[in-house]
Amino acid sequence: MQSKMKDLLGNDIKVGDKIAFLPRKENYRGFQYNIQYGMVTKMTLDKTAAYCKSLSEYDYPELLRYTHQIIKLS
Repeated sequence: MQSKMKDLLGNDIKVGDKIAFLPRKENYRGFQYNIQYGMVTKMTLDKTAAYCKSLSEYDYPELLRYTHQIIKLS
């Protein structure tokens, strides 16, 4: 088990961090392939994934994203 969650670039992630991610493939609508901006709301116990609330114009529910799918915004 990891002690801290890391993003795609190796940055430490914690609850409350603002992040960028792509929506899941089944959520795409035509050419709508927009980067979603959101905030980490909680993490899995093994620190390999985080639940992210979208703050973008499209109101997706909290989505589970894995470390290789998110990038921390500074």
